[in-house]
Amino acid sequence: MLRHERLDSPGGGARPLAAAAEGRTVSPELAAELAAYQRSLGAPPPAVRAAESLARPAAAAVVTGQQPGLLGGPLLTLAKALSAIAWAGRLAEETGRPVVPVFWVASEDHDLPEANRVGLLTAGDRVEILRLELEPDGRMLSEVDPGPGAEELLRRVEDLLPRTSFLEAALEGPRAAPRANLGEWFAGILSRWLGGKGLVVVHPRHFRRAARRVLELERARPGAIAAACAEGPLTVREPPFFRIEGGRRVRPRSASDLPADPTAVSWDVATRVLAQNAALPVAGHVVGPSELAYCRQVEPAHALLDLPAPPLLPRARLWLVEGKVERALARFGVDLSEAIEKGEEALAGRGFEPEEFDRALSGLEAAMERALRGVREEAGRVDEVLLRKAEGAEREILRAVHRLRDHARRAADRVLGTDRERARKVLAHLRPRGAPQERVLSPLPFLARHGTGLVKRLLEVVREAPDGCFAVYLSGEDRPRASEERSRAT
Repeated sequence: MLRHERLDSPGGGARPLAAAAEGRTVSPELAAELAAYQRSLGAPPPAVRAAESLARPAAAAVVTGQQPGLLGGPLLTLAKALSAIAWAGRLAEETGRPVVPVFWVASEDHDLPEANRVGLLTAGDRVEILRLELEPDGRMLSEVDPGPGAEELLRRVEDLLPRTSFLEAALEGPRAAPRANLGEWFAGILSRWLGGKGLVVVHPRHFRRAARRVLELERARPGAIAAACAEGPLTVREPPFFRIEGGRRVRPRSASDLPADPTAVSWDVATRVLAQNAALPVAGHVVGPSELAYCRQVEPAHALLDLPAPPLLPRARLWLVEGKVERALARFGVDLSEAIEKGEEALAGRGFEPEEFDRALSGLEAAMERALRGVREEAGRVDEVLLRKAEGAEREILRAVHRLRDHARRAADRVLGTDRERARKVLAHLRPRGAPQERVLSPLPFLARHGTGLVKRLLEVVREAPDGCFAVYLSGEDRPRASEERSRAT
């Protein structure tokens, strides 16, 4: 079962097909190369057909991208890819033209510490960050072999995830995808998850020749690209390229140091945007909040290439909320949006309050002592026998109150412990390591709990509003069988 709600206010509706895609085509050779690459990844047939369709005269593309992440990256990567598929479908419906979702794998990035990690929500709802034993040496991720540690990593992931009937299918993508390097491994996983929905996965190397005019512009007019970019958070370097030397990217001192051969050059952040828009008939560029700012900076530079800048399409944001988390928030009386925004602060002081119960017991004890004192005094006026009976009753009643207090304190310790554990699980799910869920947690734990069909259901949610922020409530978790839990414990 799956239900969802939108956490943000709807925006201004659909964007029109960008003029940037009008009258521009992909060469049959490039389309064939991209289709062949999808086959090499083991992509489902819809991805191959989508790549081939890029050569059709009316075809357009919706592009998004991300640097490779271990085992498919965090949830935000999946959200970007789903958003590209949803935006492409919407534009295709509006225009009657084939619109292909394209995912640009930034495999020439060299930030290994950022790429070499996967965040898992374990069977015990704890957050584990796993890494391959690789040392950063400046090589591009497309040059980094995951090595034999990949198998050990997959075994460790299997040990940490719940042993459900979905586990094998959840791990099929990471196990089957090619592992020539970190970029290929990531691309293969993503293709297995979403190639069936027509997602075409690409690398920078596929477009070096198709986008060579970006390089030619910088060589002919040094500094023109940087000068054309607007002010903003991104510092556009001169020249905005790297030379590729021995699998590493080296920043040249000037445009005169740039080789004429486009296969010997790598784009930086600014020129990567220009390259994708020069190589493909881009109808829209799906971006996250931080990308939005620097992509706007690069928009003026498109005029240097006689390219209209395609519209920037915000990606969807997804919060996956399991039943246990929803129930805990209800017990604490905390709204989901508050828990997302404030994290631990939102849960502080919520749940069982032992001080209030202790005050109630203290009040009961004081009231009983006053009442019993009055009974004892009246009994003493009657005779000694009744007084002794009253004193005995008083002792029994107060002992019962004291026993109740002891029981209450032990119960309070249990409940407090349970509430603390509930709060810990809520934070592990929604604010792992103090960060938003989508930036830390991999989709794998959720696929293991709820099945790989979850990807399809999430796409249905995103299609409702490709730029929306959704809470997706998950139920019907496939729990580990008791026999499997016992075998794991031993």
